[in-house]
Amino acid sequence: MTALLQVQGLGVHYGGIEAVASLDLEVRQGERVTLIGANGAGKSSTLKALAGLVAASAGSIRYDGTDMRALPAWQRVGRGLCLVPEGRGVFSRLTIEENLLMGAYHRGSVPHLSRELDHIYGLLPRLHERRHQAAGTLSGGEQQMLAIGRALMARPRLLMLDEPSMGLAPLMVEKVFEVIRNIVAEGVTLLLVEQNARLALEMCDRAYVMESGRIVLSDSAARCLDNPLVRAAYLG
Repeated sequence: MTALLQVQGLGVHYGGIEAVASLDLEVRQGERVTLIGANGAGKSSTLKALAGLVAASAGSIRYDGTDMRALPAWQRVGRGLCLVPEGRGVFSRLTIEENLLMGAYHRGSVPHLSRELDHIYGLLPRLHERRHQAAGTLSGGEQQMLAIGRALMARPRLLMLDEPSMGLAPLMVEKVFEVIRNIVAEGVTLLLVEQNARLALEMCDRAYVMESGRIVLSDSAARCLDNPLVRAAYLG
């Protein structure tokens, strides 16, 4: 498989604090890859640097053969590199449908946008039922689905999800991950940061384990599930 995303020597600093150090990571076309680690390991900072929300202090980010470091976040979205951030970030006063349309804002006037909306509503029927409702009135799980749907309206080739299960009840976690499985089944490449390491490893093909801003293990997700060190540290 061709490398859709190739990251080499990535560094991220917040003032004098090093959040990510010399990180190497690769995601191939059509893969499902997860990045796991303890809180504060640098996982979210990595995704933000890839999306252009924080500046990389070192290294290279190549996506679809193009160096992305000089591109602002909105141009990365336009090329199909999309992040659903931790905390969802929905526009609470806008309706569900208005939030979804914001996902396609950078594309300008797009013919057949209603068909794309219908496709999203097919994936997320709970949103269709409430499409004229203010996003701020939704439950946490419904807001997570909305944030994912908004990202899909940007037509991502690589979808990055940061902690999609955070703060959700177990039943809603199952529903959100069912949505994610349906999305990747349509051919979207996935880079997943998820606090529920077992759930992430069971969904993905490959895994990277981060500690203190560095990758300490890279292996197939199946082997990570059987790795005694991973089991002891992250799988309980």
